[in-house]
Amino acid sequence: MNDQTFGRAAPIVRRGHYLTLDYMASEEFAEVKALLEAEPEIGGVYFRPVDSGVTMVDLHPDSPRPRIGIGEDPIIKVGTTADELAPSIPARIAYLKEVRASQARPSEENQLEARLIREAQSGQLRIPGFPEQLRLVHSQWRLQLDGGHKFTDLIAVDIDERELVIIELKRQPDPSALDQVAEYVSYFEANAAELLPFFMRLAIIMGARYDCQPLAKLSELSVASSGIAAWPGASGELEVKGLD
Repeated sequence: MNDQTFGRAAPIVRRGHYLTLDYMASEEFAEVKALLEAEPEIGGVYFRPVDSGVTMVDLHPDSPRPRIGIGEDPIIKVGTTADELAPSIPARIAYLKEVRASQARPSEENQLEARLIREAQSGQLRIPGFPEQLRLVHSQWRLQLDGGHKFTDLIAVDIDERELVIIELKRQPDPSALDQVAEYVSYFEANAAELLPFFMRLAIIMGARYDCQPLAKLSELSVASSGIAAWPGASGELEVKGLD
């Protein structure tokens, strides 16, 4: 497969992505992370590295549709300090409350993803309901597919096999999810030369930030040949499909 197959007109990983990772590895970001995680009204934060900085989204367990951007502009610019960010926190919390109050319909899939991220981040990046060797490294990576965009749900690292594993979540049983995640795996395989160095660096940083030593010491990474689809079963436990 080549770039034309996937409709890619620009680099996937740009210089800004790596500058963002450098920032996430800094003491300035560690203090920003602590500042936001200390706010109970936010309910947990996921920090997503993007080309222009770090996008912060909420993981509140009571939100009908979590993963809301924290504030009208949820991107933390590279180099921002906790002292610089602190004055904006009240307005950001007010924004979250306003958005939550306007959410007429809950999203079970959003709630599931937020719960898994929240619990993984508080448990050395182990993803509850999944094989113990998987560790969370990313949520909602944008794929340039078919001339448009799609998004992964979760991306993990298998610390035993040192492989990047793509995970698709559904709110109910959906066998077509396996085809969907297979397409994402093919994309990662086709663009491994660009994607793997970025995700390797991200995994190491996530390991350091969330006390997961196997990730912090990761020395190599490849793309797992198959992905995973998961959804809540009748008993409430996750049904995990697609494992070799």
